Amino acid sequence: MSEHPQATYTNFWVYQIASEWRTTDAESRSAARDELAALLDDAASYGVAIRGVYSTVGLRPDADLMIWAVTDDFDALQRLAVAIRATTLGAMLQPRHTFPGASLGSKYSSDHAPAFMKGIPPKRYLSMYPFTKTHEWYQLPFEERRSAMGEHGRM
Repeated sequence: MSEHPQATYTNFWVYQIASEWRTTDAESRSAARDELAALLDDAASYGVAIRGVYSTVGLRPDADLMIWAVTDDFDALQRLAVAIRATTLGAMLQPRHTFPGASLGSKYSSDHAPAFMKGIPPKRYLSMYPFTKTHEWYQLPFEERRSAMGEHGRM
């Protein structure tokens, strides 16, 4: 049996805040934000690291907030998602998108890995996109795939 590298899993939860949030009194909103912030600060107890929390206000009409989580245990993402929904603010967060993924490192370049796997701190802004390789991709010769991925990485 061959050894498989340990995957690092990520998930990007994208939420829209329910319209009732805007009519909630300031004290209740503050308490709800503090409750969610405390949960995210304690995400390690779920086996998850919160890589970033981003406002998407003004960037997407269907979303207000994105949470980026990283873990070595895929089930931990589900446990944290349930805990988020159980908070006061979480009950007002309507899921709009979720983008789960797995990183194993690059088979095309031994020195290429996502910044979060290299310990590089997150930036203020994040641009992410889903990237899926098709069956046809894997039919290409390895060197052609390596060259294409090198070009992709330089962009």
